[in-house]
Amino acid sequence: MVLFDKTTSGPRWAWALPIAMAGIIAMNFLAAASKQPTFELLACSMLGAVGVGFGEEMITRGSMIVGLRSRFSEGKVWLISTLLFSALHIPNVLFGFPLWAMPVQVLLTFVMGSGFYAIRRVSGTLIVSMVLHGLWDSALFLNDAVGGESSSIQYAVYPIAIICVVAVLLWGRNAQAQHG
Repeated sequence: MVLFDKTTSGPRWAWALPIAMAGIIAMNFLAAASKQPTFELLACSMLGAVGVGFGEEMITRGSMIVGLRSRFSEGKVWLISTLLFSALHIPNVLFGFPLWAMPVQVLLTFVMGSGFYAIRRVSGTLIVSMVLHGLWDSALFLNDAVGGESSSIQYAVYPIAIICVVAVLLWGRNAQAQHG
């Protein structure tokens, strides 16, 4: 199914990623709130969060993963879906994102996409990734819009995401080898 997997996959400690993300999201929203954003800005931020969280996740870690699983191993499913998730962000240069910064954004988006993939596998549902993705982007963009500073510890999520996706993929491969 697009929203739910039949089983979960990965070590329990991989829940550290969504927990860390939730904490950083809360810190970033608190930092933005201290700048007293307008109701309109908050409303647009939340609508954007819902749209991005639902849209990007439904496409890349929802429909695409389900379709790719019919033809590829789970490792290839992760790689292809995450590469395409990163590629979705390249057109940001058409909307003012600096061309020189695009390679860094694509790399960081690949890492975050890997994290969202791991979250889907560990939780067994796309919904957790949708919510975290939307709130993560919303908190960052809201802080930027009000001239605030996002939490510098947000960058700790990137190595955690890499560790978690490797653990989830290895966990799944080992489980398949034991049962197959």
